[in-house]
Amino acid sequence: MEEQDLTRINAELAALMREKLGVRGEGLDRKLRRAGRLLPRQARRAGQHLVEVEKLWANPKLRRRIDPGGTREAAKRLREHLDAIDVADRRRGYWIG
Repeated sequence: MEEQDLTRINAELAALMREKLGVRGEGLDRKLRRAGRLLPRQARRAGQHLVEVEKLWANPKLRRRIDPGGTREAAKRLREHLDAIDVADRRRGYWIG
């Protein structure tokens, strides 16, 4: 896993959170905090894992601690949840009550 891959994945997930949940903020970390309970526990943990990996990546000696398989799995888990969200249905549910 390379830095461009990690940055691209996190940026894509942040854009998907904006599109599906309407969460504003800059970067995946801030959007995860703002999303709060809109995301289930597993998806929140997967997002937090990606944020932690991004922080570890900044330090060359700590990069060795990153598990590429776990990182891909976390990105996959968060993406699957966000892809399953139907924005129109959420809007209808909001107005219906």
